[in-house]
Parts: sequence; structure tokens; C-alpha cells
Amino acid sequence: MRVGGVLHDAPSGWFSRLESWLTTFERNLNELSDLITGNEIFMKRTQGVGYIDAAEATAFSLTGPIARASGVAYDLRAARPYFTYSELGVRTITRPEGDCFARYMVRMEEMRESARLIREALGRLPSGPVSTCIR
Repeated sequence: MRVGGVLHDAPSGWFSRLESWLTTFERNLNELSDLITGNEIFMKRTQGVGYIDAAEATAFSLTGPIARASGVAYDLRAARPYFTYSELGVRTITRPEGDCFARYMVRMEEMRESARLIREALGRLPSGPVSTCIR
């Protein structure tokens, strides 16, 4: 972190490499999801296992994907935005089931959401040198 913004602009070609990486990441994530999510063995071993309801998650002070997989709709990036999260459309990913499978599903969707947020942030960056971007 640097007061007033970043010191240097992104290296030449960095944005196109990031875009390429995001595309590969999303493709690989979809492939992994297709492989695991509907897998009968995986589902039998995770659905209904390790159940935590919303009240227990709150009582145990659980946070992040574990709490959200129990139906607790709280994401710090949306509830108390820091940096530029207030300018981005952060979607809070929740599942009501509260089991291991729900925790897996929340994490998978949050990876997709993170890629979406990166793309949104990139689309909002002004063109030109960094010095013109500092507020």
C-alpha cells in the first residue's frame, strides 16, 4: 500500500498477460468444477457431512466461506468496504446447507466472483500513465 496510489505503472504487457491468465483460470476452474461437482463419490462424502447451521457459525465466530456456506450473508468487502470495493459490485455468495459440499460450492463460486471483480476493476482503470490516475 502506498498513500496516494501506486509508485509505478504496470509493466508493459502486464494487462494482456493478466487477461490471458484469467481466461485460463476460469476455463480450468470450470473444468475442475465439471469433474468434481457432480461426482457421485465426492457428493456422498461431502453432502450432509460437517453440518454447521447459521446460529452455530455465528456463535463460534466463524467467518468467510465457512460462515457463508451456513447461510450467514456477511462479506466484509460488501458490509464494510475497504479500498475500492465500494465501487465494485461485490456479490456475497452464500449457501444454506451448512455442510462440506456447501463450503466447497461457496469457495468455487467465490473464485469465479474474484475473477469477475478483477475484470471489473481492470475495466475501470483509466488509460495512460499512473501519475494521471492518482486522486
